[in-house]
Amino acid sequence: MGRRLKEVLYEYSINIALSLVVVFSALEGFKFHFPWFYVFLLTAVSTIFFLFLLKRPLLIVLLLIIILIGDFALFFGYRDILVSIFLYIEGFVKWINAYMNYAPSSPAFSALTEKYEVFTLFVTVGIVTFLISAMNGLMRSWFLTLLSGMIFFVVQWYNYVDKAYFYLMVYVLLCFTDIGVKNYFRKNGLRGPLSAFLAIVMLFSSISAFGAELMPKAFSL
Repeated sequence: MGRRLKEVLYEYSINIALSLVVVFSALEGFKFHFPWFYVFLLTAVSTIFFLFLLKRPLLIVLLLIIILIGDFALFFGYRDILVSIFLYIEGFVKWINAYMNYAPSSPAFSALTEKYEVFTLFVTVGIVTFLISAMNGLMRSWFLTLLSGMIFFVVQWYNYVDKAYFYLMVYVLLCFTDIGVKNYFRKNGLRGPLSAFLAIVMLFSSISAFGAELMPKAFSL
């Protein structure tokens, strides 16, 4: 396998992994439970799409033109459909604001939750994969990728999402692994195979992550 192919496969794999960790944690916050394979497949497809798209500016322009033409077509020929789409999005925004702030438990609100549950998954996956693909794939900024993820998990943890701490450790481990592997490729493979280097990096990253887990999280006076 050529070096360039290894880099491409690694880039797609690490961005899918980072996105999955954030998506699973976000779904924990929403208290939504989808089959893991469904979430994995959707996240993988979305990540591949954005990584491919973001590195091709002409394709982005073409896609925006197609969307614009589609909007004009809906406005002049199928206005009812366009209005229905806007009403659906407006209802979704109102629902998610209520759900995240106080989550009413009435039967009518439960029906709304079921209505918007799958759409929430698609929106969450789309936003997460776009941001990680942009920061870690296009900009190649390990700092922004690490910092933004840590802020997200800390906010979740302080909002009583207990599993956010576990996902934070996994995310940090993946970020440190990513930094090490990118340095490996930057230095033309150093003096050993990628598999051995990856094993060493993951070992030390795991030790750091589990060391943080063993640290006390509360102090008694």
